Parts: sequence; C-alpha cells; structure tokens
Amino acid sequence: MDYYSKDLKSIASKFGKKFSCGCAQATDEIYGECITVQGDVEYDLWDFLNSDKELKLLNIPEHKVLWEEKGQKKGRKKV
Repeated sequence: MDYYSKDLKSIASKFGKKFSCGCAQATDEIYGECITVQGDVEYDLWDFLNSDKELKLLNIPEHKVLWEEKGQKKGRKKV
C-alpha cells in the first residue's frame, strides 16, 4: 500500500468510518505496510474504492486486495 499512498492511517480511518468497523494500519510479515479491515465489507469495498474521489485516484488493482476469512460471518452458524 506504500506504493499507492504514504498516509495509510487516514485511509484506514476513512474505511472505519464508512463501514463502521475496526480498521487500522498494520505491518504484515509478508506484505509489509497494509490496512486491515475487520468486518464483512468484501461486497462494499470495491464500490467505495471506485466512488470516493480520493481513493479512486490511488487506482488500486483488484489483485492487491486480499481477503482472509477469520471468525464467523453474521447469520452463519458454526457447524
């Protein structure tokens, strides 16, 4: 994400406000500096990246966004 913007903290804050979820700048062992978003936002994230003027200018390609499935999604029962 460092390639796209130096101000990851403000982008993380913008995601947190938009999706009402936990969001922070993080350092990953494999990917380096990144933004982690907690919550079920996978269907809304691309719409937001393409509709927000500031984020649209970053032109982040789809293959740079990684999804991790941890925990339960709302309404889904543990089997």
